[in-house]
Parts: sequence; C-alpha cells; structure tokens
Amino acid sequence: MDFLKDILIKIVSIFLTILFFGIVVATITFVGNLSSDVPSPKKEAKKEIKKEVEKLVSHYHYWTDNKSNPHHGTVSVKSNDVISSVYNKKNTNAISWGTFYKRIIKHDKIKLSFVYDLFDEIYKTKVLSRSEFADIIVTFVQNIPYNIITNDSCADAYLNNKSVKDMIDEGIDCDGKIFGGIYTPTEFIKNFKGDCDTRTVFLYTVLDKYNYDIKILNSDFYGHSIIGVNLPWRGSYKNHLGKRYYTWETTSKNWKLGDIPPTTADMKLWYVAL
Repeated sequence: MDFLKDILIKIVSIFLTILFFGIVVATITFVGNLSSDVPSPKKEAKKEIKKEVEKLVSHYHYWTDNKSNPHHGTVSVKSNDVISSVYNKKNTNAISWGTFYKRIIKHDKIKLSFVYDLFDEIYKTKVLSRSEFADIIVTFVQNIPYNIITNDSCADAYLNNKSVKDMIDEGIDCDGKIFGGIYTPTEFIKNFKGDCDTRTVFLYTVLDKYNYDIKILNSDFYGHSIIGVNLPWRGSYKNHLGKRYYTWETTSKNWKLGDIPPTTADMKLWYVAL
C-alpha cells in the first residue's frame, strides 16, 4: 500500500512540475509577443521613411506621335526623389545655363526608371527607326501642358516681363518662385506641366539615355529653349563642331524634327547651352 502511495505521489509531483514549467514558458512567450507588438520609435521612423521613399506620383498619359500613331501608359516618380532633386537644384552653384542643366541632368537621370519603362515597352512592341522612336519621346512631351515657370512671383513677372504678361493674359498658368525658373526632370513628371527649358532638360536626359546625339539650344534674344538632334534629316539646324543639330520645338503639338517657328528662325541667334 505504501509502495502504491509513493508511486502516486511521484506521478503527481512530476505532473505538477511539468505544469509549472508549462505555465512559465507560456508566460514568457506571451510577454515576449506582447512586447514585440509594441513598435519602438526607431522602427516606426524607419517604416515612415520607407513609405515615403516608396510613395509614387503617377500620371496616365495618352498621346499621338507625328504620324498620328497613338501611344499611352503610366509614368511615375518617387516622391522622395523629387525632394532630393529640388534640394540638388537649389544647391547647384553654376556659372552658366549649361553647367546648371548638366548638374540637374546628372542627378535626375537615374531617377526616371519608371519613365524609361514606358518607352522601353513601346520600343519592344513596335518596329521603329531611330527617328521614329525619338519622335515618340518628343511628342510625349509636346502633349504635356505648357505653363510659365518663373524665379520671381508671377505678379512681379507679369509687371516686368511683357512675354509673361501676354501669356498670362492668354490664360496660360503660371508657377512663381520656382528656383532657377525651371522644373527638374523628376519635378516635370510629378507636376506634369512645364516651360521650354524644363522640357529641353527632360528630353536631353531621356534621349541621352537612349544614346541620341542631342544639344540644348537657347536664345537670349528669343527668350526660348529648344532641342537639336543630330540625325540624318532636313530642315532647320544649328552647326556645332562639324555636325548638324536639327531643331525641334517642344512646347506645343505637331512640331516635327527640323521645324522651327518663323518668329524664332534666325539660327545665328541660337547657341548651344549644353
């Protein structure tokens, strides 16, 4: 009888020991899970930064090229890349427009991957010559609304600049107090509007990525910026280092390579800015 009693006591003792350790382990696990559910300030900050980096600004765009072929797709930029681009622009100490453009382009070129994706997809699905592909890229820009961008306030520009006054009177939108009077390529995609050199800098960035020989042509006399592309073509051009860079107006639709408005056609008044 005492023997059975001893066995029973041992069994109960073992059961209680196992139960005790089970409760301890469960308690530790519960507390650990509870503490892991409470995010630390550092983890939360990292999450917010990651969200901001991954946040995209997107635009769906439909346009036709100069052969009336339709194209469409979505282009995007990361919000954080736009912030970085504006910071870079404001901290660029340039002695000329060319230097200013070059530093903007160098910074933004690697930040347009979603834009390149659209053009890559178009190129893969169609049989295109070099001039046809360039036309698709340029008409993409020509079909984005034009607006005035000024380093001053729009009110000051309206009072002091006749061409700005005339455009505002015609109903063209104005964005004032924009550093440098230009949107960078990432800003251009974010805002989906821009003036002449906003467009030429963007096009230089994209066409250069696809290995086109391109120049930005500026005219202080005309107060304007266009692109010049070295392709076998005809029409108006600017000679530079023995090459012909055919003109391309980018601020409105239907302008083709080699075209230039009669009001800005004196090529002696244009210079290669970049």
